[in-house]
Amino acid sequence: MAWNAAAFDQPAVMAAIKAIQKGELGYAEFLRRIMASGCSHYEVFIAGRKAMYFGRDGAFYTEQFPAPPK
Repeated sequence: MAWNAAAFDQPAVMAAIKAIQKGELGYAEFLRRIMASGCSHYEVFIAGRKAMYFGRDGAFYTEQFPAPPK
């Protein structure tokens, strides 16, 4: 896997997110996949219920997540 992907590959980041949500891979593999997809870092906003994944070129993907059940 290329650790220094040239561009942010949003579909690949989304696929890694879906795979970890389904329990198909662990956290370490999730990190490897998003890094190989050009993600330099991500931030989670609990109150805003979203996670944002960023590429080195300023590209980003926002994943919304639902509020916890009441």
